[in-house]
Amino acid sequence: MVNRACTTPSVLLVQIQYDPLLDLSEPPASFQALLRRNGFPLMHRLKGEVLQYSVTGMVDIVDTVQWMFASPSYQKSFVLDSETLTLQVFDQERYSIADLVPEYLTYLHHFEPLLGPIYIKRAGVRSAGNAPVVAHLIQGPFFEQLFVPSAKGAEERAFSFSALQETRLQSLGEKGTMQMRMSGNAFNTMYPVDIVRNPSEGAEGRDGTHSGYLLDLDHSVGIPHLPLSKMQEDLESVLCELYSEIEKIDNRMTV
Repeated sequence: MVNRACTTPSVLLVQIQYDPLLDLSEPPASFQALLRRNGFPLMHRLKGEVLQYSVTGMVDIVDTVQWMFASPSYQKSFVLDSETLTLQVFDQERYSIADLVPEYLTYLHHFEPLLGPIYIKRAGVRSAGNAPVVAHLIQGPFFEQLFVPSAKGAEERAFSFSALQETRLQSLGEKGTMQMRMSGNAFNTMYPVDIVRNPSEGAEGRDGTHSGYLLDLDHSVGIPHLPLSKMQEDLESVLCELYSEIEKIDNRMTV
């Protein structure tokens, strides 16, 4: 099971990024119906903003729209926009990556015929949640220095640590990137602030006093503009391998 270094609840994200689709101002009705029939009856429209850089160096603020399709408990949800389809799974210890990846790919393949060919740009798996204070040294190729968190109180809340490691995916023959982020949980939330479980309730807070850190492991690989039809047999292996490297890091952090 996933993320033993994190105390429950924690979250797992599986995501494919593809070439931008022309119009997702409304999600395809047949895709909505498919998700509704299979346990995702709740739908939310999420609005945001991103910075877009032009070739002249000008920066524009562009409005973005995402669609969330969630289970009644918000334990699982799909988030769809013009460039990504993401599966979010909360309380992830109840699930196996071997089950989640095929489920995700089933919906991705159902989605493609509705809006035309999908060309894959990136695949990623992310695991995040609250981790207890790490009382032992973390060593090895992922870290060039020893790391022993010892700050308390306000200093602990302001603590932030980030590291990158290049990986090699045997299933794809491409280089991947593993990013680890650990930070003091200043807002006492269950997940990083960019992850939304229930849009109607906002950030989900933890009970009790501040303790521990937010641990965020993100492993991704760029894919050289391949159509989904040519990646069908490879994507499951790629996503599972991305997760297996996350699991290795997580196991090293388990006290």
